[in-house]
Parts: sequence; structure tokens; C-alpha cells
Amino acid sequence: MNTAILVRRAVSRRAAARRTARLLRTLPRDRVTARALAEAAAGLGWVARERRTLPPDVEDRLRSLETSQRESTARRYVS
Repeated sequence: MNTAILVRRAVSRRAAARRTARLLRTLPRDRVTARALAEAAAGLGWVARERRTLPPDVEDRLRSLETSQRESTARRYVS
């Protein structure tokens, strides 16, 4: 079992759903993506059990990066 510590951002479920939907709209619709999504879904139980909340100062710094990350053209998902 992987012993990595996963951190959790203090976001609402609605915000997480919005962010997930935005990501899903940008992904290629192909077998590679479908398989990756299936693998990710299979691991959700483990992720939910292992997550830990980030300290507030780290959360604030990450939140300050969200707009630039969302609007950046540097990252595009291709397969």
C-alpha cells in the first residue's frame, strides 16, 4: 500500500464538483482517458480515507493560484 500522505483542500462539495466538471470538459474523449477515469474512480475510497486537511496558510496560497491555473494555456490535455 502506498504510504503517501494526501492533503485535502477545504473546499465545498459544490466547488469540487464544479472543478471536476471543468476538468472533464477539457479532457480528450478517447479510450486512454476513459481508462484513466475508471482507475481514478476505483481508488476513490482509499483517497477519501487517507486525505488530510491542509493548513490554512497553504490553502490560502493555493487559492491565490486558481485563476491563473484555470486561465492558463500552458496545460492542455491531449492523448
